[in-house]
Amino acid sequence: PDSGLEDLWNEGYSAQAACCTCGGGQVSHIQGMWQVLRGPCTVEGNCIMSPNYPENYSTDEGCVILVNNSLAQPLKTVSWDVEYWFDYLKINDRDFSGAYQPDAGLIPNGSIYWISDEDVTGKGWKLCANNSVPEALVVREPEVVTVVTTASPTSASGPSTSSSISSSSSSDTTATSSSGDTTAATSTTTTTTTTTTTTTTTTTTTVDSTTERSSTEPRSERPNDQCVDVDGWADSTDFTCAEYVEEGWCTPSGGSGEHWNPMWGDISDYWHAGFSALEACCACGGGKIKEIADLWMILSGPCTIVDGCIQSPNYPSNYSNNQRCTILVNDALARPIEVVSFATEYGYDKLFINGRPFSGRRKPLKVLPHYSISWESDEDTTDKGWKLCPGQHFRGPGMFSPPDGPCSLDAEGCVLSPNYPENYGANQDCAIQVFNPENRSITVEKFSTEMLYDVMWVNGRMYAGKASPHGLVPREAIQWSSDEDTQDTGWKLCPGPVGQQVENIGGIDEEEGKEDEDEYGYHGAWGGTMAPRSTTEAMEAEGSDSKLGLEDEQTSGNFIFKVALAAVALCLGGVLCLRFRRQSTGREGYGTQYGRSYVMDNL
Repeated sequence: PDSGLEDLWNEGYSAQAACCTCGGGQVSHIQGMWQVLRGPCTVEGNCIMSPNYPENYSTDEGCVILVNNSLAQPLKTVSWDVEYWFDYLKINDRDFSGAYQPDAGLIPNGSIYWISDEDVTGKGWKLCANNSVPEALVVREPEVVTVVTTASPTSASGPSTSSSISSSSSSDTTATSSSGDTTAATSTTTTTTTTTTTTTTTTTTTVDSTTERSSTEPRSERPNDQCVDVDGWADSTDFTCAEYVEEGWCTPSGGSGEHWNPMWGDISDYWHAGFSALEACCACGGGKIKEIADLWMILSGPCTIVDGCIQSPNYPSNYSNNQRCTILVNDALARPIEVVSFATEYGYDKLFINGRPFSGRRKPLKVLPHYSISWESDEDTTDKGWKLCPGQHFRGPGMFSPPDGPCSLDAEGCVLSPNYPENYGANQDCAIQVFNPENRSITVEKFSTEMLYDVMWVNGRMYAGKASPHGLVPREAIQWSSDEDTQDTGWKLCPGPVGQQVENIGGIDEEEGKEDEDEYGYHGAWGGTMAPRSTTEAMEAEGSDSKLGLEDEQTSGNFIFKVALAAVALCLGGVLCLRFRRQSTGREGYGTQYGRSYVMDNL
């Protein structure tokens, strides 16, 4: 289909939808919320669907769906599987494709346009009208209000102006009367003579239907106690709400600002950790939602809540490609997470909790979530997904809770790796909750794990090899995980001195370790340095283990030497093997003597 005209879109319509000569025009007989003007899309009750849904749509298809604005309701995305970038659905001048599906609560205006290209297809989409969407989530587009002012016949004795205003709201367009004059809020004054004349002036004013104000009055101009930006949010390129405001990239009505370059794509393309600027920033029409009735609330996407637990799309079957969703958390009711099931593709299909990504073998064991949880999958491998339920808070006695998993708690209140002091096992996971009102630190009596692959997380930092969390003041649950390969003697952590305030020491945090991630989601602990002990008492308690930093450095050097030695041995072995084969078969029987074929024969 020819998409050129559809790209010239304004106020909900292209020429194909708005102009009679282009096949569109005013359609006054729409029954219900929408009607397919052109193309193979279908309407079923209060839902619209892509061609051939629920089977795959075809290539080179296009549809135009007209919307009855007077009956328009917020949208709910029932199903979404669309090739990124090349196949897209256009609603309110925004393109949706791939993982970027229509926002929950978006109210369509004018017309909806669908196009697919000549290549990859997907299952398509199904959108339904959903009048049960909470008002806080509704994304309204500006309405166009026409103000018509007519100057009535007048004489030289004085002007007289009568007004008629076609609008359901009169908050900004009111008329006041006096004995000699009538003046409208938006009008044109006409000076007349004794000759009888009539002058009509039409003015278009944009009114935000959410607040019944003119668009020149920003929707975000609310008292500070009514709208707050989502805490700590930045988009996928690390721009914050303040920078969106400073640069003029968005408008209070939830659209693109005058300084937003269309070449950058849509603002929603920069979605990160559950939000784009349109949902996260007050000045962009969003902001933090303060009232959440239950523990969880689905803000957008196909994730579900079942029996008080949150689940990935289609759980327990595999989730789909290019999906994303956002779940809001009521902080007042938040509890540590119990992981019922967790299976995702590492590095590409991620669950974000408290700004940290969880995928692969890294699970959000006993993590206490704050405000939002978000999920996104890529266009490739899928898996069973996840199911998370609310757990219980630990309130002592002691600093460490009895561990979930094969780790143990001894009589002195210390936590031990599985089978300590013998080697721990393969593929083991533990979570230890912390109750620490006195700000006690961790005293490490022993810490020896396989570097890179058998890892402990404390306060969002990773520890492995000889790099331990000694002297750290824990603020959240401690997590432990081992892989299927090499095992070691493990670790023993005990409550330490009172009064230390160090919360991050040693190890590698999320940002520093990104370049050193391996296929299991672990970060290279060798990339960090052993932090100094916080106090003299801590050093004395550590005893002989104060040499851990030196040992870690030596271990790293030994590792590099071993890799180099193995590479040399492999090369020598290959040469010897080649010489042996040549001697036993002779060159003539072995292959050609030159060119690419000769090289391949040697390999």
